[in-house]
Amino acid sequence: TDEVVSALQADKKEKLLASEQEKKEMIESIKKNGESYKQYINELRKNKENEQQSSGGNSNAAAGGLYQKGVSGAEAIAQTAEALAWPLGTKTSVYKHNYQYNRKWKSWSELTKAKPTKAFMDAYDQVKPNHFQIPSSPKWGTKHTRIGASCDKFAGTVVRYSGYDTSFPDSLGANQNKRLANKDKWQKVSGKNAKRGAVCIKKAGTHILIYVGNGVVAHAGYGGIGKNSGTFGRLQKYNLGSSYNCWNPTK
Repeated sequence: TDEVVSALQADKKEKLLASEQEKKEMIESIKKNGESYKQYINELRKNKENEQQSSGGNSNAAAGGLYQKGVSGAEAIAQTAEALAWPLGTKTSVYKHNYQYNRKWKSWSELTKAKPTKAFMDAYDQVKPNHFQIPSSPKWGTKHTRIGASCDKFAGTVVRYSGYDTSFPDSLGANQNKRLANKDKWQKVSGKNAKRGAVCIKKAGTHILIYVGNGVVAHAGYGGIGKNSGTFGRLQKYNLGSSYNCWNPTK
């Protein structure tokens, strides 16, 4: 179509599309959603700007291993969470996706519009090198975990990458709860007593997040069983209330 031709010509100038796969995604989106190439290119440009904004933060935290560099456990986790998440005020379309839940992702280049921060991609590659081979479980039936669009994968990556607990599980439920029972590293408190750097799990066992202070959390989430939706890690104003148990780092 004329819109597709115009989009490809416009991209030659800005080079926002890094691969043939991204060009294919754009063409499919324009045809399916009826959006103009200007809308699509503008969206990509905003995504790039937001990514640059995020990666321009705490470079030490983005490099990982803060705890080994003498930073306290709580600060190591909080700063790492802030470095790996999209910042407050990021446009929803940057971190919220509608990718097919059963898609077999094989590389980061397949993500076009919504995606994690570059810092998270690097961290996830390091702490879970085989994440693109994560199988689809009968219960959850989703491949979004391959790309980190899942609360447990985001929180697990943050804690591991911070260096505070390099063996912290990335599976929500018994695994993470059992690890948090280690009183040498964690102190269990109510949501209202969570301190900066706390790991918090919903009492219903359905969500895990990192509290970074001042009413702000860092978290991700998949949209539901069999749903083509989800969110990558981002910072958000959030009220823990009485529905969460939290664990403050002790060191």
